[in-house]
Amino acid sequence: GAWWNRVCAFEMITDGADAMVTQPVNLKEPIETNRWYSVEIRVNKSSIECYLEGSLLMTYNEPARFFSIAGKDDKTGEVVIKVVNAAGKPTKAAIHLEGTNKVMSAGKTITLSANESTDENSFDAPLKFVPVEKTFNSVAPDFEYEFKPWSITILRVKEN
Repeated sequence: GAWWNRVCAFEMITDGADAMVTQPVNLKEPIETNRWYSVEIRVNKSSIECYLEGSLLMTYNEPARFFSIAGKDDKTGEVVIKVVNAAGKPTKAAIHLEGTNKVMSAGKTITLSANESTDENSFDAPLKFVPVEKTFNSVAPDFEYEFKPWSITILRVKEN
């Protein structure tokens, strides 16, 4: 309970710092002091459910660790694929460029990655983690690409 025991939320504590990971839930009645409540926490493979007095109060679902979005840059004629790998291991993905029959055999990547999820730039090392631009080969309408752990990657593939 928070805010005079009228609001509940799931929080995650990492290295002593807490952060709310669900939207706050307003209670119909505030949690009373000196009263017993039936609270049940059900931990599933990718979610956690909290029950208060037998009723589902709130659910936390683990966010996706790997996701992407794609589109076309009409100015350059490039297909642009943006990928986030929020996992601590490399992830290989099959990429299918639907609606594209011919592409250049080389593309461009721009990657921002870290060794650990807690890594960050600082005033002492402001350029420790910067985007790195490279060329990659073996581009085709269907190809595989391995995404670094803890990374954001932009692939740019030009149609032929």
